[in-house]
Amino acid sequence: MKVLFNDKINITIHLEEKKLREIDKLAKIFKISRNKLILSSIEYAIDNQGFLDSLFQIMLVSEKK
Repeated sequence: MKVLFNDKINITIHLEEKKLREIDKLAKIFKISRNKLILSSIEYAIDNQGFLDSLFQIMLVSEKK
């Protein structure tokens, strides 16, 4: 029996229209797809723990307001 693993899984995320427009502008500047920009950003966040720590702190502060 042969088991095939797909290393990519389709997901759905919900973004504000404003954020999506910003992503599209950046993707156009870098001449890459919206999907590639989002994936690269996620990979960067995962690979850079300091970034995640900073993001977590920002989220904590915004929730307290």
